[in-house]
Amino acid sequence: GQFPPLLSLEEWKSLFRKLDANFYGLEERIRVRAYQLYEQRGKRDGHALDDWFQAEAELTERKRLRVAA
Repeated sequence: GQFPPLLSLEEWKSLFRKLDANFYGLEERIRVRAYQLYEQRGKRDGHALDDWFQAEAELTERKRLRVAA
């Protein structure tokens, strides 16, 4: 026999909508932080990826620290 699903289809949809919103919220925070880093550097071009990776590292590290605590 088959096992009943742990979540209904509507519950799965709801869960994925929440996960999707969290992802785009994080992406927006990274974008804002990367722009702040760009401004701090005096708006000099040529470091967009560095700014993005630094912002991403800062924000995801905070998230990991909260989960570990």
